[in-house]
Amino acid sequence: MTLLDLATALGTSAVIGSSNIRVTGVSHDSRTVAEGDLFACLVGATADGHEFIREAVARGARAVLVNKDRRDAIPSAVSAIVVPDTRVALGPAAACVFGYPSHDVDVIGVTGTNGKSTTVAMCEAIGLAAGRATGRIGTLGAHAMGRDLPAAHTTPEADDLQRLLAAMRGMGVRLVAMEVSSHGLALRRTDGMRFAGAVFTNLTQDHLDFHGTMDAYLEAKLRLFVEYPRLWETPFYAAINMDDPQGALVARSTVGHVIGFGLGPGAAVRASDVDMRADRTRFVLVSPQGSVQVELPIGGAFQVMNALGASAIMLALGTPLEAVAEGLHAMKPVPGRFESVQTGRDWSLIVDFAHTPDGLASLLKSARALNPSRIILVMGCGGNRDAGKRPIMGRIGAEGADVLVVTSDNPRHEDPAAIIKQILAGVPEGICSLHAEVDRRLAIEYAIREARSGDLVLLAGKGGETYMIVGDEHIPYDDREVAREIIERLP
Repeated sequence: MTLLDLATALGTSAVIGSSNIRVTGVSHDSRTVAEGDLFACLVGATADGHEFIREAVARGARAVLVNKDRRDAIPSAVSAIVVPDTRVALGPAAACVFGYPSHDVDVIGVTGTNGKSTTVAMCEAIGLAAGRATGRIGTLGAHAMGRDLPAAHTTPEADDLQRLLAAMRGMGVRLVAMEVSSHGLALRRTDGMRFAGAVFTNLTQDHLDFHGTMDAYLEAKLRLFVEYPRLWETPFYAAINMDDPQGALVARSTVGHVIGFGLGPGAAVRASDVDMRADRTRFVLVSPQGSVQVELPIGGAFQVMNALGASAIMLALGTPLEAVAEGLHAMKPVPGRFESVQTGRDWSLIVDFAHTPDGLASLLKSARALNPSRIILVMGCGGNRDAGKRPIMGRIGAEGADVLVVTSDNPRHEDPAAIIKQILAGVPEGICSLHAEVDRRLAIEYAIREARSGDLVLLAGKGGETYMIVGDEHIPYDDREVAREIIERLP
């Protein structure tokens, strides 16, 4: 594709240098530029891509995409497309260069504060059960046709996302379920995408360190249901959690066909006769296409809502009801989501990713439904993230557990003791047995040694993560492995 062709697709005629130069790829990272790429100069929080143009050209970039207020950064003899905002232009540019892969693949975007990873995994499993070549993209990485593919973020940067979709298309994939984070939407990583459908799981407090307000957080989510469907003259289906306080607003705002799901009688797709154990959940899926018995190979009452969201969007896209039930039964449990760790004792241990107020409340509700003698909860809050939720989560933890152990969880550049103090500020006095320990390993050991017959130990916050973020360093760490090591040392 020539620079002129690409500039025309972007709606600009501002080409500097040779407009006949051909580009074969797009990259925003000067360190990974390939021969023939267009280098997109993004302005980030800590670096400005315009400062790395010479490095990108030395690595093989044939042209650059620059902001109009940085034309001065273009070296002589380097061709460029000049745009008002490179971040806004990157997605459409990458989609164009890579041949609009989302036009050949049905892409389902899953957004919400909690439940994205599991809902994506469920959509993937249902697609496979229906005989469709299916892939997924999200927190757990990218996967298609039995292969793991590189993906750096929950929602990859726009050029990486289009390249990944193009690779999946080349492998024969025709359905992709992907997590669409609020960061990804606000940073326009999904611009240039055409979504066949989307799922709204829920909206609760999180990421206010980035968005500032809940209104801005919701506004970012709504782009998936309003702005993108308006760009394409193709059907768009939205599965909306009508039990969520924001569900009705999202449904009213959606440009396309809305399918409501939830536990209430007014939802088009709903569940009845829910029966839950630690390692499986059964319910009857009720839908306009009929009813069917479903058995999930995972526990947690909140998993029912994830299953309803996945079922609603897959049914809307024409999947047979029987394939939905088959896929949900066959899905592989998502690591660190209500994951049981075998203890060999007369008490239980579950690891979960719950790291938001609503996520923690849902986890504790599901845990209490298992009727344990006591719930011993180990929890913390991430550093350099929304500090406002810390006392809220402290209160929720204390109200839902019998023993609360407050500890570290990815402190990053903050003092973990200070974070713990903020969490404890929300704990009502005398409501439960309380223990604080900065060292997460020691906190887990305390919880495990405290466990008695019939108790349930919950390790919340990290889920399947295999690292602890301290400063800028990712230190190898895994709640599940730590728990197993401690259990092995027990008398």
